[in-house]
Amino acid sequence: MEAINRATGALLGMCIGDALGIQTEGKEEKALLEEYPQGVGELYSIERVWGESGEITDCSVLGILLAQSIIALEAYDADHASATYRKWLKLEPTLVRPSLQEIFEGTPLIKSENNYALMRVTPIGVVGTNMTEKEIAAMAEAECIMTNLNQTCIDTNKALSWAIAEAIRGVEHQFRLGSYLLATSKKFGIENTIQQAIQRAMEGKGAPTGKQETALYSFELALYALLHTNSFEEGMALVIMKGGSANANASVYGALAGSFYGEEEIPSRWKEELEVPDTLARYIKKQTTFRRQNLSLEFMAETMAEKLLEL
Repeated sequence: MEAINRATGALLGMCIGDALGIQTEGKEEKALLEEYPQGVGELYSIERVWGESGEITDCSVLGILLAQSIIALEAYDADHASATYRKWLKLEPTLVRPSLQEIFEGTPLIKSENNYALMRVTPIGVVGTNMTEKEIAAMAEAECIMTNLNQTCIDTNKALSWAIAEAIRGVEHQFRLGSYLLATSKKFGIENTIQQAIQRAMEGKGAPTGKQETALYSFELALYALLHTNSFEEGMALVIMKGGSANANASVYGALAGSFYGEEEIPSRWKEELEVPDTLARYIKKQTTFRRQNLSLEFMAETMAEKLLEL
């Protein structure tokens, strides 16, 4: 499989996880299993309390904006990425967490271990495909500290970026990816809690437990789902039925699984049902080469992936 297929899968998977997961956001796993014993398999399965069916939220919009920033400069620059986010926020988007908006307009969180940084880091994994682990780690850390100064958040950003880059390079099996992550984390002194999470995911004794909105939980759940299911769709079903911080968690899984399985293995019905929010469409048409295009997230993901891989 070509790298472009996997890179497109990462960016598209990020968006699909977001649009699917927002349906079960804030719900309890037990209640979901009782009400939807067959799972939540469509972007319109549950009436959303936030946005319309198929629309992506801040989880993947920020990832798209990060990709646009990197492409515009032909390099990653934290100041430019931050300015890009703030320009978009000035358009007053509705599908953005108020707390996240306040962080971008103020100061980063010092102690919080939330997944705000992890959910947008996918493009760093894509552009890092032809870079060293050290270079990837530096970008992932710079991106994280815009919103989260906690070391666990920083290190999970590094680990997810490494995983996406390695998957795009063409790792042959999920467990080889897990072994690579564990070895790389040890080599670069990643927190023991994250090394332990990788080990637990590989052992497969069960999905993680704990606070679902944390970066560590999101990362471990995504890795566990990739390692212990047999398709993009099967893993996605596992993640979104956990409820909780479902759209961020599913977005992280979608990026990781998309980079492994590639765009061709993502169900067509999901890709076709994705919708670009109005504020993102207006921003992109003003700021980028997409201004004369009829925007679709499939087209955008492939175009951005191609440009990121060229850097």
